[in-house]
Amino acid sequence: MAICGGVNSILFPELFIPLSRARMASPSGQCHAFSSNADGYARGEGCGIVILKKLGHAKKDSNKIWATIATDCNQDGHTATPITAPSASQQEKLLHKVYLSNNVNPNDIQVIEAHGTGTPIGDPIEVNTLGRFFEEKQNDQSLEKHVVYIASVKTNIGHLESAAGVAGLIKVLLMMKNETIVPSLHFETPNEKIDFEKYHFIVPTHTLQWKPDANNQRIACGNCFGFGGTNSHVIIKQFQQEKRSQEEHQDIFHLVFISAVDLDGLKVSLVEIGEKISHIDIRLCDISYTSLCRRDHHQHRIAFLASSSEDLKLKLRDRQNTNEPKSKVRLRAPNIIAVFCGVGTTWQGMCSQLLKEYTVVKQVVQQIDSILSQWVEWSIYDILANGKDVSDPFTGHMAIFACQIALWSLWRHWGIKVDSIVGQSVGEVAAVYAAGCLTLENAVAVIYHRSRILSTVTGGKMFVIGNCNTKYIESVCRKFKGKACIAVYISSTSCAVSSDADIVDLFKLAVKDELAKYEKETLFLKDLSVQCAYHSHHTEQAGKDFEEIVKQIPITDPSIPFISTVTGETISDNNAIDASYWNKNIRCPVLFKDAVSTAGKKNTFNIFIEIGPKPVLGAHLRDSYAHTEAICLPSMKERHEEDTLLTSTAELFEHGVNLDWHKVCKGHGNLCDIPKYKFNPTRKSLFLPDASLLKLKGLDVNTGNHLFVSKSAISTANFKVKINDVDTPFVFEHYVSNTPIVPGAFYAEVALEVGQSHLQRRVQYICVEVEFIRPIFLFPGHSCTVDVSIDDLSSKSPICLLTKDKEHYIQIYNTTFRRATRERNYRY
Repeated sequence: MAICGGVNSILFPELFIPLSRARMASPSGQCHAFSSNADGYARGEGCGIVILKKLGHAKKDSNKIWATIATDCNQDGHTATPITAPSASQQEKLLHKVYLSNNVNPNDIQVIEAHGTGTPIGDPIEVNTLGRFFEEKQNDQSLEKHVVYIASVKTNIGHLESAAGVAGLIKVLLMMKNETIVPSLHFETPNEKIDFEKYHFIVPTHTLQWKPDANNQRIACGNCFGFGGTNSHVIIKQFQQEKRSQEEHQDIFHLVFISAVDLDGLKVSLVEIGEKISHIDIRLCDISYTSLCRRDHHQHRIAFLASSSEDLKLKLRDRQNTNEPKSKVRLRAPNIIAVFCGVGTTWQGMCSQLLKEYTVVKQVVQQIDSILSQWVEWSIYDILANGKDVSDPFTGHMAIFACQIALWSLWRHWGIKVDSIVGQSVGEVAAVYAAGCLTLENAVAVIYHRSRILSTVTGGKMFVIGNCNTKYIESVCRKFKGKACIAVYISSTSCAVSSDADIVDLFKLAVKDELAKYEKETLFLKDLSVQCAYHSHHTEQAGKDFEEIVKQIPITDPSIPFISTVTGETISDNNAIDASYWNKNIRCPVLFKDAVSTAGKKNTFNIFIEIGPKPVLGAHLRDSYAHTEAICLPSMKERHEEDTLLTSTAELFEHGVNLDWHKVCKGHGNLCDIPKYKFNPTRKSLFLPDASLLKLKGLDVNTGNHLFVSKSAISTANFKVKINDVDTPFVFEHYVSNTPIVPGAFYAEVALEVGQSHLQRRVQYICVEVEFIRPIFLFPGHSCTVDVSIDDLSSKSPICLLTKDKEHYIQIYNTTFRRATRERNYRY
């Protein structure tokens, strides 16, 4: 990539004198390009910048491409006499070279942006050279020649000299964008030395529509000549953006992000973007790409998930009507926990949409399928992609695992970084893989054998009990003497119970009686459709068999903290996850509540991301955390895959989590013209001192001494610095992130004043080096006295700025000052 351009600023008038004497500058002050009134060029000021990039790279990066260009240049050398005169022969050689080397037909040119300085000599040479070249290159003399418009931007804005070339290029780009040819000014009478009629050149004197050619293209060329004899020519082709059909992105959800540094700025941005898309037809995928990937993301954030431009307009309007858009970003980064769910979360058709939409998901499920093929003849990819039945315990557990690995791979591809991982029951296999303890091959082996063994177990029933303290349920379990137990501790008032089939009704009745003794809550009961009573005595033998099989599977230390639902605690090394651990994973109760509590952090906002086909944690999160402490974000819901995933992504953005937004966009969309961030202007009262002259010099009005630095009575090596709203009110106007702090220039001023006093030299002869240690924070009405101490009295003396906090001194900054080798030319 190259940043190209030029700038011209007329700072001094002296150059006008030699230009006028040489009769190069226009006495009328106007550029009469191609006119008989041409009398020299008119100087202008301006700046122009363009970004040049290889076309392939620009397409890959989804840049907004204005045009493609081909260029070349040469020099007049000895062919021009005098040196300031243009050379027709060299210009013509350049034209032949450019069009031949770039395989461009000169007859395709519709508009010429000429150098056109408005000089009596230069204009005829340039235009006639162009005319001869285009006439010579006419392919078929029998064909009627098309009109070519020739103009010069110098008639509009003057000759920008070093920025003249880029000004002409930008003019052509804007004309292409607006499909309009703008007039070349001050063209009253054509220059008699230019045969416009012969060459079919027309100087536009009013605005014209620029129609594309038969190939739906707009092609122009431009000249730019240097004062020293350099000639350059550019061919400009308008770039045709790839037009995606409207059907391509229908029913596909897109994220749109809006952010600001404060709430007022957020409101302004909401209104401006809403107004923009209401009046201009912009594709939703382009709005999404631009807002995610081509805008800065500030502290106050709002995210939208929309399925169409109309949907986005409605959501923007609804949000504008709310009293106060809420900001969710906190100063401290949130604690992110990935939670891998257990059984009872399957549904027919799960993961099918993500397999179609995301290559990462498809690839990892196919990889699992390939590993699994050594044991089974059926395809887990086929089951998920085609929405086949997953109610069988064997395929159901495998489907949960494959879905979890797919979701985890997608989140990781998007750049999510989690602080810890929790797995529940069958979900612990995928969780251990995600934590880095298992390779994918070994994880597939573990889930295959676990699913196969458990699919042979039958007997018992499972049901969920809610709105009842688990302590009461434990007491009921003890009454049934091993025939019933809590299989999953979901929360303090919710759990899953496994029991023998013949005692289910008796157990439920006993729970109701127990609850009636203490509380009046309505008991929640729901039977689970399972083949056996998991995590009970019914799976004891299965656990032992599983332990024998997985003994040879290696485990490595977790790369991400893994919190076990077998123990409810964090597992720090691989020794804890041995073969006996997998036995307990099948037989022992799932301590889900304990694990979730362990994963959370106090004084930090916790974000739980559920990795699985259905969300299960959200309904029970409030048992452990308040609304201000934690949220739970699902990765998938039944019949709602991509929209659920992207809704959670939007929530993460609003809470300050940044992902790789280019990957989230999936490459859809191009840069579009939506409003950039608008800074919210605020007024600050200007400090105007009573005795402005003295105070501007930094002197006290009454004493003539320095305004806030004075010598200490203790020692000549000590000084006092006063900070208050009377002597130094200006420091209270210095804000960083809405907090007033003492500005860095204040410390330098202190060092210079101390240096002058200590070295007995004027400030022009003093060099200061500052090392900042910590800032001084301020608040209205705050005042303090800061001590300045000089360590020694050498010519290069370090000094230390200290502030007193109760009985202790806190170091604020270090600085050294020394005599300069020569006077510094400071202006005051």
